[in-house]
Amino acid sequence: MSLVHFVKITGKDLSGKGQPPTAALLKRDLDSYNLGTERVRLQIEGDTVILRGAISNRGAFEKMVVAVGNILGIAAVESKAVKINEAGSDTGITYKGRLVYYIVKYGDNLSHIAEKLYGHGFGVKGGLIFEANRPMLRMPSKIFPGQLLRIPALPLQK
Repeated sequence: MSLVHFVKITGKDLSGKGQPPTAALLKRDLDSYNLGTERVRLQIEGDTVILRGAISNRGAFEKMVVAVGNILGIAAVESKAVKINEAGSDTGITYKGRLVYYIVKYGDNLSHIAEKLYGHGFGVKGGLIFEANRPMLRMPSKIFPGQLLRIPALPLQK
């Protein structure tokens, strides 16, 4: 993953004034999620955030990109200069397919998104989407139009 696009006019307002965030505000917000981003540096160029450094695993990396991009005033996140320590990513779970991203639309909820992406009868997997986006999502009902969500692949049945 190197460049991920976001909806610039929606997202968490870190300034409290509808203004784009400073790098310091953005870094403080990112670190508040405890994703292991202490060794990650960020720079803002226009409406793009450039990430550099290292992070412990792929899941934390994906959450970091989503956390930084779902901020008011951010249109893209460039992450090709982040080193991922793959040794820290082994969960012991085998997944079918790969992670995708989804932009929330008006009227969506996590069950509806799960049905749309996983197929009929998979609405109960909305909880899987919620977990894939924690701690940025604090409640399943707190999604908003324009927000980019991580949509994990379904675990393989054993």
